[in-house]
Amino acid sequence: MKLYLGEFLHWRKSVPYDNLPSDYMLFGIKEDDLILDWETTKKRAKGLGIPIVRELSKVGTFDEVVKKSSLQFD
Repeated sequence: MKLYLGEFLHWRKSVPYDNLPSDYMLFGIKEDDLILDWETTKKRAKGLGIPIVRELSKVGTFDEVVKKSSLQFD
């Protein structure tokens, strides 16, 4: 089973959004019990014509991010 993870942004929430490419922005895809990696998500979204959220940073894998952030608290 595929589940497309995103947010419907048509109505104003606490933060106003201007100049969005769509009312719906995708940020992930879940297949069965697996959330797909970001590169695969971007490729699938492009093929489906669904806009994705803006990529702010590319830090690394989840484990790398957790390890790096945990070092900051030692």
